[in-house]
Amino acid sequence: MAEGMLGKVVIITGGSAGIGAAAVREFAARGTKVVLTGRSDATLRLAQEVGATGHLVDYPDLASVRLFADAILAQHPKIDVSANNVGGVSNKRLIIRKSFEMTFQVNHLSGFWLTELLRGQIEQSGGGSSTPLLPPI
Repeated sequence: MAEGMLGKVVIITGGSAGIGAAAVREFAARGTKVVLTGRSDATLRLAQEVGATGHLVDYPDLASVRLFADAILAQHPKIDVSANNVGGVSNKRLIIRKSFEMTFQVNHLSGFWLTELLRGQIEQSGGGSSTPLLPPI
């Protein structure tokens, strides 16, 4: 990360533990505006600790992903970095709302959906682009 990151908007999903938390701390130390997501109060504690914005997002629920995206779209006209780090694994096969298998949805579909919802703001940064992968829900 270069000095050019000062003031940039960085979204990190799954940012409350592990690699995500390490990335949150590093980006915050570099002066970026970090927005992190997670599913527990640890997310909000870490956000407060590093001066970031924390959001509780339930990735098995695409409506929760959309609500998060809507909040980000209202707050940030451009997004410089979006790191889809959220993930998990289950030892049981669970179909969510008669639709997708949970591990597949959390690890893949939710991140793609979030990227699609934020695509305009990501492209506004001038450094990235994305391809729509999911139809609107």
